[in-house]
Amino acid sequence: MGLKINHNVAAYNSWRNLQSTDQKMSKTLERLSSGSKLNRAADGPANLVIAEQMKAQIKSMEQVTSNSELAISMVQTAEASMNEVNNILVNMRQLSLHAANEGANDDKMLAADQQEIENSLRTLNGIAKQAQFGSRKLLNGSNGISGVAIGENVKFIRADVLSQSSPAGGYDINISEVATRARIEGSRELSQQEVDLGGVQITLHEGGKSITYYTQVGETMETMMENLKQLLIQSELALDVGLTAENHIYVEHREYGSEPSFGVMVNADGILGDDSGSLQESVQGTDVQGTIGGELAHGDGQYLTAAKGTKAEGTVIQYTGGLNTEPILDAEGNPVVDEEGNPVDPREISEGAVYITNNSLTFQVGPDQGQTSRINLPSVNTYVMSQGVKNESGYNNLSEIDVTTAQGAQDALALIDQSIYEITSARGNLGAFQKNTLETNLNNLRYATENMIAAESGIRDTDMASEMSEFTKQQILLASGTAMLGQANQTPKAVLNLLNGQ
Repeated sequence: MGLKINHNVAAYNSWRNLQSTDQKMSKTLERLSSGSKLNRAADGPANLVIAEQMKAQIKSMEQVTSNSELAISMVQTAEASMNEVNNILVNMRQLSLHAANEGANDDKMLAADQQEIENSLRTLNGIAKQAQFGSRKLLNGSNGISGVAIGENVKFIRADVLSQSSPAGGYDINISEVATRARIEGSRELSQQEVDLGGVQITLHEGGKSITYYTQVGETMETMMENLKQLLIQSELALDVGLTAENHIYVEHREYGSEPSFGVMVNADGILGDDSGSLQESVQGTDVQGTIGGELAHGDGQYLTAAKGTKAEGTVIQYTGGLNTEPILDAEGNPVVDEEGNPVDPREISEGAVYITNNSLTFQVGPDQGQTSRINLPSVNTYVMSQGVKNESGYNNLSEIDVTTAQGAQDALALIDQSIYEITSARGNLGAFQKNTLETNLNNLRYATENMIAAESGIRDTDMASEMSEFTKQQILLASGTAMLGQANQTPKAVLNLLNGQ
């Protein structure tokens, strides 16, 4: 055996292993004391990146969970106020029905009904001002969508929560094709001789219902048209009849668009359509076509709706006019031409504009950018509710109803019914938003947060049982390494024995 004193390789080897054991034991102690496998970036660079991203996602989902819970509380607050509005409207409807019982009421009874209704109207206006969540007013109209259309024959109908507020100049409305109604027209005039012979039979079929009209001997065309119109009204067929300038009979559907249709059967050629003795389908109507804000829009009858994905998405306007067919002239009376020298198509000229203001409530319901949902709240102010309801008394909104006359009471019923519909529709939208958006999202967030925490735990947290086994191992190695280092340091002493001749 070689004995060396300058370099004790065995001691160095033992020392190196002891250092390694000490480092491993230090890390094990750190993991056991902190409960985390990742105490610094060097413990696992790639795992640290993944774990920190998960941590940010978890914290975000926890915050969004709180957001959703707060949003549900706000929605429930608004819905509770609208429930009270509903109760008030129902009571007002009972009062209007009592006032409509004209034969049994006197002036004092009607005045009492009107006084109570006016008190209810003041209460509704009070709710509009006072209903709030924190400092945010809920039902005064500041959290809804409003719009107005400018232009001849253009009317704003509604906008969607996805509709973006319009620019200063509004969204231009361009109409390229107007809505028409399903129609059948005769190719000749019905002669008085045919009527007097008593044999003309006209059958109209629409919406699953049919009527048959027989001409009477001696009746004029005007009388025949009036009788046929009355029969259509009584039978509730959505059809109109009339005479053209050439005195030809025509039948039109009352609704515009490509969907409504009807059938006609006559026993005389050319009176309506071309053939007799067989059911003839009406000529299909057309839907309005055009653009809103220069972007795609879909027509349905007279209603034009901005397409999905456009800035005005969900905005609906009604166009009741005809196409602009007059040539576009400049100041000198000459036709305006495009870059190629062709006259500008008058249909390309804007028919008007629609202005949208979207103040609907926006909720952050997801942990990432753009993951929001929106809902609008109605105004319960009586000056806003039931606008545009046709009535004989000339009431413009709910605030104007007066039940002291029989007609006023009848018209009040119409306006109150419209208000009830507006409020219940808004409550339904709120309920659907709470149930299908907020609560469903909240449940999903809780599951997702739980799973994400489990995933992060697998990367970041210490397996205490495994780490204790490792700690025990390192303890044994540390004791063994220390003993072996001491033993290795004893080896050079054998040289002294050799020098002493022992």
